[in-house]
Amino acid sequence: MVSIAKSIKLKKDLSEMEAKILEMKRQHVAMKETTYKDICRMESCARDLGVELEDMEFEFE
Repeated sequence: MVSIAKSIKLKKDLSEMEAKILEMKRQHVAMKETTYKDICRMESCARDLGVELEDMEFEFE
């Protein structure tokens, strides 16, 4: 049979693990948001460069 002290320690350990899992999930969401913002910024820059290139091509026609 598990002693009261061991039971308390196990509950504390479980609580700490749950807190770590929640923190990792929070970090995962933050990383996904940052990645999405980076991709949007890169796509915007690519569109801007595409427009500039089209403008240059039009000037030389």
